[in-house]
Amino acid sequence: MQYKDRIALVKFLLNLEQKYKVERIEIEGIKIWPIIKKSIFFLQFNRNKKKSSQKKVRNTLYGKFRNKLLSLIRFCYSIFNLLFYYNLSKSKVVFSGAKGHRVFYNKHSVNRYFDPIIDQLEIHGGRGYLFEYSVTNNSKLYRRERVFKLTYLFPFFKFFTNFPSVSLKNDETDLNNILLEVQERYDLDKQLLLNKILSILFTVIVWAKIYSFIFKKVNPELSFGLCYYNNEMLGMNLAASRLGVMSIDMQHGAQGELHPMYTYNRKLLSDFEMLPDIYWVWDKVSGKNIENWIRPNKKVIYGGNPWIDFLKEKSISINVDKPVILITVQPLNPVLEKDILEVIYKSSDRYEWWIRYHPRMTLSEKNDFEKELKEFNILKKVNFDIPNELELPQLLEIASVHISRYSGSISEASMVGVPSIICDEIGLEIYKDLELNQTIFNGCLENSDEVLSLIDTVISLGKNDRKETNTEKDYKVILDEINS
Repeated sequence: MQYKDRIALVKFLLNLEQKYKVERIEIEGIKIWPIIKKSIFFLQFNRNKKKSSQKKVRNTLYGKFRNKLLSLIRFCYSIFNLLFYYNLSKSKVVFSGAKGHRVFYNKHSVNRYFDPIIDQLEIHGGRGYLFEYSVTNNSKLYRRERVFKLTYLFPFFKFFTNFPSVSLKNDETDLNNILLEVQERYDLDKQLLLNKILSILFTVIVWAKIYSFIFKKVNPELSFGLCYYNNEMLGMNLAASRLGVMSIDMQHGAQGELHPMYTYNRKLLSDFEMLPDIYWVWDKVSGKNIENWIRPNKKVIYGGNPWIDFLKEKSISINVDKPVILITVQPLNPVLEKDILEVIYKSSDRYEWWIRYHPRMTLSEKNDFEKELKEFNILKKVNFDIPNELELPQLLEIASVHISRYSGSISEASMVGVPSIICDEIGLEIYKDLELNQTIFNGCLENSDEVLSLIDTVISLGKNDRKETNTEKDYKVILDEINS
């Protein structure tokens, strides 16, 4: 999505919040505006992405029988798994994670956001459970005894949940008017969008039931999640709100004004129970944006990045002959602009070029990108191994310059004083406040020669000492302050 298109879409969503009483739109007793907003944005954002081909099971008698048999097996297995949750001890703090949050460190699969906090809680004599809501391989899980998989419970609770319905016979409802306005503006079919909203709501309700079951067993005071607008986390927040558990959203990337799920109209008359109570942020840019619109009963905590803290005392040594330029790429099209590819071709004799993939990039996307690099005769001039084996904080320790479009890596680089060259207008807008620390530079230039000249200049300046400090945190103290 182009910069101007994203700006227009975010403004359009904020205008809907101003124009309609979105906080009063309810289905099944749930205020669903966050789901509507999410559906509109991501349907439009993903519109031009290539769809991966999936094999469909033929709608034959055998296919129907096979699907019903698999559903029955999953349901029975779900009942079997319920037994493991009846003996859970009480815990004041619980965490929810996914496969995408995990990295391999010291031969173990570690949740980089929450395992450092749980470790510190245990040092203080506390406890924390980590509930996984996506399929995670059991192999080499770090501290496996405190990890529980919720995906196996989904079939059981889904079976006892009715699909939500809504009538749009009254053409004057705000929901109907919003759907019509979106259809007219973005050519998103009204019924298709409504079906998407209802499908997400159904999933959220199922997850709310799962988390309600867990919360009643564990009786937590705090529940951590990440990326609150995921269906699972919306369900967690809904359950937490209804049971008096304080929900906390841990920052996972850029959360500036151009992220529609972290930017709401401050004139909203009431809150949404699917939104978290507390936003745990890494940086001041994200925190100030959220503070601009949250209601008085919510708050922002500047808790820092647990993974940077964890790796701070675990330095590594890699011998490099030339300054390292780290590029963090995202699942976007194009992955890198032509100017950057030309710069790599022109400067590989004096700079080491490392490219780190985004964890959501598919194998097909990686292959297409590497094919493009080969056509530019630069595939062998780029190092993929080290940047995709080491952790980002360790890479930033080595890198002289970081290049990205609008990845959350820009924020992490700023924390440790590594300058970032941003080559996308969206990134420049999201991270504009970091210019005050002289940690970002505008890489949207006329040609590759200008970009290369900028890289030379930034490297000559060296790393920035005026970084956003991420001093070691005592997470037990922070959690106690949240509860006080």
